[in-house]
Amino acid sequence: MTEEELILSAIVANNRMNRERNASGVNSYEKYLHFHPEQYLRSYVGGKTDILVKYTDGTNLFVAECKFWKGEVMLHQTIDQLFERYLTWRDSKKTIILFVKNKDFSSVLSTIEEAIPKHQYYVRSAGARGESSFSYVFHFPTDKGKIIYTEILAFHFP
Repeated sequence: MTEEELILSAIVANNRMNRERNASGVNSYEKYLHFHPEQYLRSYVGGKTDILVKYTDGTNLFVAECKFWKGEVMLHQTIDQLFERYLTWRDSKKTIILFVKNKDFSSVLSTIEEAIPKHQYYVRSAGARGESSFSYVFHFPTDKGKIIYTEILAFHFP
């Protein structure tokens, strides 16, 4: 998937739409769509789910991990989990989707920005795509020459 295709994807479009109408968390899904993402995730494999979309040839198109925010250690463990258990050398993009129940959402966003550069596979920031979406470049665990583009999306559920 090219960067342009990712920007035009439903995930990014939905995120942009929610920001434009100032809807976040409960307001965006429960109020407008009558969908309760937190309940859904809790009922699906003990509160967490992996998202894997494959090409018709079986190779990975999109790899994501959904987690409830539990701090910096959990964030680093999630990165390790994706890189060491799910990604292959051919994968070049991944996403971490964080569901945050903390009241001080701004503090969580700051923690994410401070924590990521400390990770062992971190290469550099690739910018932010809004207030709660961050782009990073990491390297593959066994090959520092192979880069992995990573998007971290945080959603507030007060």
